[in-house]
Amino acid sequence: MAVAAAICLGVALFGRGWTLRGAALLGSILLLGVTFANTDQSLLRLFSGESLRGRMVLWQGTLDLMNGPQYITGLGLGYWPWAYNDGIVRTGFTHPHNAYVQLYSDTGVIGLLALALALVVSAHLAWKVLRQGRGHPYFGLAVGIVLATVVTLAVGVVEAAPTGIPVVAKEAYHYVISPAAFLLGGMLVVLHRLGLEGAGEASKEGGLRSTS
Repeated sequence: MAVAAAICLGVALFGRGWTLRGAALLGSILLLGVTFANTDQSLLRLFSGESLRGRMVLWQGTLDLMNGPQYITGLGLGYWPWAYNDGIVRTGFTHPHNAYVQLYSDTGVIGLLALALALVVSAHLAWKVLRQGRGHPYFGLAVGIVLATVVTLAVGVVEAAPTGIPVVAKEAYHYVISPAAFLLGGMLVVLHRLGLEGAGEASKEGGLRSTS
C-alpha cells in the first residue's frame, strides 16, 4: 500500500489536470492511512529500537550461515528458514526481515551484483525520464514510480517482502517471489519509451511547422 500511495503522491504533485491530481491526492492519503493503521505498533517498536535489535540478531545469524562456498550462489530460493532453524520451519522465524539479507541468502553474491546492476540501470532510466520535466507526457506518474522505488528500497532494510514472501502453514511452506521490483522497473522502461515517442512526435510536428 505504501508503494501505491507513493505513486499516487507523484501524480498528485505533478499530474496533468486538477481532477486527476485531486483524486490521486485523496487516494494517497487513504492508502497511507490504511498503511499506518495496520503497522502503527510495528512502527513504534521499530523507532524505539526494540524490533531493530531483534532484526540485527537475524541478520548476523544469516551472515554466519553464509560463511562458506554458499556465499557465491546462496542457500537457494526460500531455503533460509530451513537453514536458520536447523531443518525445522518455525512460524516465528521464516525470514530475516531484510530484503537485501534475504536476497543474499537466496542468491549469494551473484544476486547482489545483479541487484546493483538493476539499480544502476533503473537510476539511469529515472534520470532520463525526470530530466524532461513536465514535457514528459507522464511526468507525474514517473515521479510517483521513482518515489515508490525509493520507498521499496527503504522498506527493504527492515522487511523481506520486497524480495520474497514466505507463506507458512502447519505442515507446509511456500516461498513466493515478490513482483514489486520487477513491476517498478518495467514501468520505468515503459515511461522511458513513452517519453522517447513523445519527443519524436514533438520534433516531427516542429519540422512540419518549419517547412510550412
